[in-house]
Amino acid sequence: MAEREPSSQQSSDSLGSVEEWRTLASPAMAELLEQARGIDPANAAAIERLRRSADPQQVRLAVALGRARRKLQEKWPRDHGDLWADPRGAEQASSRLAALYKADRLARLMGDGGDEPRRPIMDLACGIGADALGMVRCGLEVEGLDIEPVRAWMMSKNTGAPAEVGDAAKVEIKGRWVHMDPSRRSAGRRMVRLEDYQPGVETIRQIIADARGGVIKLGPGVAIRQAAELAPNGTLELISEGGKLTQMLLWWKADGSPTGADRRATLLRDGHEPESFEGDSSIGVPTGEWDDWVWTVDAAIERLGLMGSLAVELKLCSPLAACGLLTGGEPVSSVWLRGFRVMDVLPWRFKAIKRWLLRHDAGVVEIKTRGRLLDTDLAQRELRGRGEQPFAIFAVRLGEKIQAVITRRDDESAGA
Repeated sequence: MAEREPSSQQSSDSLGSVEEWRTLASPAMAELLEQARGIDPANAAAIERLRRSADPQQVRLAVALGRARRKLQEKWPRDHGDLWADPRGAEQASSRLAALYKADRLARLMGDGGDEPRRPIMDLACGIGADALGMVRCGLEVEGLDIEPVRAWMMSKNTGAPAEVGDAAKVEIKGRWVHMDPSRRSAGRRMVRLEDYQPGVETIRQIIADARGGVIKLGPGVAIRQAAELAPNGTLELISEGGKLTQMLLWWKADGSPTGADRRATLLRDGHEPESFEGDSSIGVPTGEWDDWVWTVDAAIERLGLMGSLAVELKLCSPLAACGLLTGGEPVSSVWLRGFRVMDVLPWRFKAIKRWLLRHDAGVVEIKTRGRLLDTDLAQRELRGRGEQPFAIFAVRLGEKIQAVITRRDDESAGA
């Protein structure tokens, strides 16, 4: 891909122009950026004060930049103050942990290059360049592409790598490694269906067919089977950060060589090495009665259908696989589990549960359930006691009946 300066044409969603952002990045605008850094866009009075001494468009962009950097503070805690972004671009950006994890895995997937030390990769729909920044820091030679001129400029500004303005559906990627992050928002709404992505499904399929290999970043809500069908010999991975699913990744190599198991869950935590679990989604969860311990399972494991593989490995079972809980007789320490000591199992009869809690000096009561089995907020308020002991109650439907599994949270057995 030829290196050329991003166009200064106006962006389609009122991002402003490249020239306006380039002016904002000049030393002359440093004072304005400092003044706008903490301003709430809804604070009309504060914005009006800035407009008295600066161009209104520059004020608008400076306030947007400040808001974007605040959004990036948690994702890129040590870098956010230097990154160039708009609020929407910041929302779509990968975290530092995710970007570096993907970049490291891409580097290993690509190999050492043999006689060719360069390891070039195209970052399609690169956005503000968060993923590209991870790749640059892992030693990959990145070229960005984005349909938005301002975002192409931001990617280059944030990474020092070249970026071009263009449509991923029209660029030549034959035989090249790629990272791609299709747009998952339209008119401010997050799109869950793969059919609504831009570029669309057919373009994604063509890129997978043409490229040498790489990874497509999808939203965690995309249908698992539909995503896996895009690259049948690839690996479908879910990233879990801070208890939330943040990305679905589809890894593939054009020659069909393995990129790992067909399903992979990865947990990212600051200050820890990534933890991954690969398993067979065809393995069902062993069944059994409630035992002395209950564990909730990280959403990445359950979403990928790997609860059975994890349960077999840890010698656990579940009264009902669909309840998302595992049970066993001994404490288990796993990053994928959060543990609770079972105190009693009762039929869901409000008065009986209330009496049990009163006898056991209950204070705060946390209700955990699925779907709309009951109003958890109401139940928590009505079951809360005046005592000192906290309890967590799992409301689980087994057949026609609802059971109350009364537990105490056990942080020591809940994994790291």
